[in-house]
Amino acid sequence: MSGHIFKQGATSIKQISIPSLFLFYLLCTTVVHAESNTISEGLPLEVQLDLHMSELGRLLQIDDSVGIIDLIARMRALDTPIPDALYFLEATALHKTNDSLAAQDRLLRYLKNTGRDGRYYDQATELLLSVRENAARQETALQEMAERNRLQQVEAEKKAQSLRTREAQRLLAQVGFPLTRESGILDQVTREALAVFQVRKNLRVNAEINRETIEKLRASVPGSDDCDTLAYRARRPTEISIKLSAIAHQLAVPACNKALRLYPDAARFQIQYARALLAAGRASDAKSAADNAARLGYLGAMHLLGQIYADGGLSDEGEADEEKALQWFLDAANRNDPEAQLSVAGYYEMGKGGLKRNSSMVVEWQSKAAALNYPPAQVILAKRYMSGSSVRRDYDKAMTLLMGAIDRNYPVAYFHVAEMYEKGRGTQKDKATALEFYRQAKLLGVQAATAKIERLD
Repeated sequence: MSGHIFKQGATSIKQISIPSLFLFYLLCTTVVHAESNTISEGLPLEVQLDLHMSELGRLLQIDDSVGIIDLIARMRALDTPIPDALYFLEATALHKTNDSLAAQDRLLRYLKNTGRDGRYYDQATELLLSVRENAARQETALQEMAERNRLQQVEAEKKAQSLRTREAQRLLAQVGFPLTRESGILDQVTREALAVFQVRKNLRVNAEINRETIEKLRASVPGSDDCDTLAYRARRPTEISIKLSAIAHQLAVPACNKALRLYPDAARFQIQYARALLAAGRASDAKSAADNAARLGYLGAMHLLGQIYADGGLSDEGEADEEKALQWFLDAANRNDPEAQLSVAGYYEMGKGGLKRNSSMVVEWQSKAAALNYPPAQVILAKRYMSGSSVRRDYDKAMTLLMGAIDRNYPVAYFHVAEMYEKGRGTQKDKATALEFYRQAKLLGVQAATAKIERLD
């Protein structure tokens, strides 16, 4: 076989006649050994090719299949024709590295280019028959891997979309769209809420979670604010609201008013502003501030309206409207607001709002709140199990409930666990452990722990 190995423009750079693979090997080894690839960069193309050919001869001499494969790939990257014989050499090296699929590809190229006239026709066809079975297995494995990768990519995209949707739903639920639950599914309700929000913010309306929309949503729901610090109303069952009696309304009212001016869509500020107003004795203003959020289904606003009616702030005589209060408490309690559930339990315990006293219903509502991991309810129910009040005494259940409240660092839970260790209720008496829990309770502000520590220490 005789033919062009490399060409640049119309000028032939090198021609060789290859009587055998061994002769080709000898031809390669007659050239001076190549320098590194870095050295060859910038040199004329024919010089680079000579250096590569020299390097190929050296690699053939030491039978470095990996090096041969890498070098021929670099020669091909020079974007100039390479001799057909190199496809056969590359196929041989690939076969030695067990890359049968790539070896088959190079052999097919060689045979296509040279046909039966190729010097290595017999060797190439023999090698092709040898690699084809393993090549088929490798091709199947690659297809299976590609399919797995495709499915993984689809799953990753679904997960990413679900996370984006959850974030959008969480934010929408904080700016006046309480029907958008955090399902992670871009359902019709979420699309409608997105469209309304986009109209409200003068965005392009497409009901999609695009970058512009999500950024506007994030900007509408700020991080912590003085209003949160002064009048916080818990948005999750595991959190604790600031008690109305503990709200410094002189500071909270202006702070929440300012927060609402800056972020008028943030529902939590509407609720906390209403709480600050109620703490200031402005029940009518508090009701006006909470009404809209309550109509939209915000549990904090619904519970607050129950408190307003229960306190009698809307009556000239200061008389409570227990039935209306209970109605609001039940509305929120049935939607899993633990504070409202404890309020309903209190109404059953006192027989208010048209209800008869019912200890079973008291325990049932307190248990619902505790099941939501609401620390005050966990402690209340734990004390019932310790005393056996309306339930069978069960110190193990009591300890489990108290430890659940301790997981959320609820101060009084430490105190009651300390009592159980001190008195050996449901556990061995352990003065050291009791002292440890009493000290933690004191650090968290439980004053009753001081006398206990002084007595045991």
